[in-house]
Amino acid sequence: MSQRLFFDLTDGMTLLADETGVVVTDLDQALRQAASAIEEMQRSGQLFGQHGWRIVIRDADRTILHLLPVR
Repeated sequence: MSQRLFFDLTDGMTLLADETGVVVTDLDQALRQAASAIEEMQRSGQLFGQHGWRIVIRDADRTILHLLPVR
């Protein structure tokens, strides 16, 4: 069953909330998409020198499903 999940970016003090989200079939697909997003941000230089940041994968009810460190 598909669901809309959201990828917020945070360092614990600053939160860049994802208001759009993506539709995925399961958490594994969401993890793959989040990893791809991290790689793209690193390639484009958006994450240069950003230590301690992580992607918070959450559902529409704001329930945290997974934390993915940005390295």
